[in-house]
Amino acid sequence: MVRLASCTGAVAVLLVGCAAMSVDKMHSLQAKLGCGISPMQTEAIIGERLQTLENDSRATHFYRSGMADLWLVFADGGLRSSQVIRVKGLIGTEQEPVVNHCP
Repeated sequence: MVRLASCTGAVAVLLVGCAAMSVDKMHSLQAKLGCGISPMQTEAIIGERLQTLENDSRATHFYRSGMADLWLVFADGGLRSSQVIRVKGLIGTEQEPVVNHCP
């Protein structure tokens, strides 16, 4: 029983560490984004393809890495805003404030 508790604790610490690294990565990427850049330019900055969201008022695209997402809003072909979303537990999320790239 003690081993299971230790193992469970280690897994929890590992997940928290993974989530923290993912969120730090999203903040780093978010800081590199600018007003009006295209989805293709955004993919070049991120280094991976964006996923497109259909019929979602919160974002038009997103990028997922580990336990965090970067939600992106493009309008007229250019980036307008982004938001880091942290995954909490199995089904929960925590939304950070929206960053408006076009003040």
